[in-house]
Amino acid sequence: VCTSGVGTSMLIKSKLENIFKGKLEIIKVIPSYLIDYINVLDIDFVISTVEVNLENVNVIKVSPMLTDKEIKLIEKYIETENVYIDLDIQNLFSSELFFKDIKAETRSQVIDIMSKKLVEKGYIDDTMRQSYFERETIATTEIGNMVAIPHGAKGEVYENKVAIGILKEPISWEVGKVRLVIMLALDKEKILDYEEVFSKIYKRVDSIAKVISICENKSYEKFIKLFK
Repeated sequence: VCTSGVGTSMLIKSKLENIFKGKLEIIKVIPSYLIDYINVLDIDFVISTVEVNLENVNVIKVSPMLTDKEIKLIEKYIETENVYIDLDIQNLFSSELFFKDIKAETRSQVIDIMSKKLVEKGYIDDTMRQSYFERETIATTEIGNMVAIPHGAKGEVYENKVAIGILKEPISWEVGKVRLVIMLALDKEKILDYEEVFSKIYKRVDSIAKVISICENKSYEKFIKLFK
């Protein structure tokens, strides 16, 4: 599906047929104003360059350029029948989930404070909240440099987000002291490159100097600039 059904869409069709030989059969190329026509077609999923909402049919949104990541999204769908998300890391952060001067004495208190906010704001359910505590009993989520990255493994993530907590004073976690807490609320089963997202976050806190700068500035605006 595209705006007019000609031009760019024909180029995308040719590109897809060349890349996915024997794996993908393109039934029809249609303009967006004929979207209702899809209901009479026997199809597995839709690839579209425009916003399309269909009942009972999965839609993979792509750009007219059809980037390598978008090709990977289509490939993953063919393999798993799951629609994966290509996340823009900046969209994971929010000023309402940037907590300064948290007063806590234990890691359980920190996790309690931050995970409650994620539930209150509608980003996760209570099962996911409880799994943060359970995860800590399996192994510490400290990564060094006074940083811990709590994450859950069960429950629902309604919207992928990352909460940031700066403690007023460093606390003993398990192995060492922690002052910066990065709480992940990510549905890793639906994220295209979960390892890449994790790596991008880690690179911003991979030295004690970077962590101290974040904690001392206590500025959401400065923090988000690290990911631009």
